Amino acid sequence: MKIISFTVAQLTNGSQFAFIQAIIKVARKCEAIVENAKNQLELLEKMFAVEDKVMLRHRKSPFTAKIQELDAERDRLYTMIRAICKAMRDMMDADRKQAAIEVFDVIAAYGWISTYKYDRQTGMLANLCQDLQGPQAKNVAALGLTEAVANMKKANDDFAAFVAERAESKGEFVRGEMAAARQDTEQAYFAFIDVVNSLSILFGAKGGKPEENPYADFIGYANQEINRLKIAELRQRTRSEVAEPDTPHEPGWDDPADPTDPDYPNKPGEGTNPNPDEGGTENEGGNPGGGTTNPPTGGGSTGGDIYHPDEDDEDEGI
Repeated sequence: MKIISFTVAQLTNGSQFAFIQAIIKVARKCEAIVENAKNQLELLEKMFAVEDKVMLRHRKSPFTAKIQELDAERDRLYTMIRAICKAMRDMMDADRKQAAIEVFDVIAAYGWISTYKYDRQTGMLANLCQDLQGPQAKNVAALGLTEAVANMKKANDDFAAFVAERAESKGEFVRGEMAAARQDTEQAYFAFIDVVNSLSILFGAKGGKPEENPYADFIGYANQEINRLKIAELRQRTRSEVAEPDTPHEPGWDDPADPTDPDYPNKPGEGTNPNPDEGGTENEGGNPGGGTTNPPTGGGSTGGDIYHPDEDDEDEGI
């Protein structure tokens, strides 16, 4: 009676972690293993503890919550300013009405900025603020939005600063640290399993009855878990090999973004204007508002692509 072979390396980080954790827990309940495979079990526990710490460090960031908070604030201010300008185009006061029309035209020319990817949104908002605080400053003041625009610019600048800070902190991680920790755990697992199998075979060689094998319960549990993981892997492989549907998607079709998922790299509706009847089409050439810089496709006046808070994790997902 022995534990069947299994390539643990094919599992995701999360599945591998749960499997090793369960193996250790059940092994600790087997007196024969604790007594006769003590060194190998303790080594496995030690390597697993290191992997646990590395995984925790790679999955958590003290900056993420603040970044999301700042993104929500700049979205709120942008949406408010846009809505106010749109509504004030119908004012009776001719001067303020004209000011609202001109400011809204500038805002709409950038598209619906809050739906863009984080890095692109940061660049677009930076350029929009240049327009609103530069060529359109007089009109913005006439509408009473000077402070709101300043607050939007600050939220956007703070967002970029926190993203850069998080990127710098992530640089402290050793590349491949998670993979190395996991490999050490798996090597310790195989060494442990080899000893348990040897002890089980030795028990039988000495004439021990299978029903009296002190390692039987642990081996049975381990094999049950391994078979379950093998079946799950086979099902996953089968699903991935299913042919594509006969009817292809229409040109331009894309998978919808899930705004409730913090790790999703896009914002819903990226690159589109949800209200095309407002004239807010995206303009890739020239500066829509007449400012000094062109709207960027990623980074704008902030100097290139800005680090996205949720797309830089180098290791596999859990």
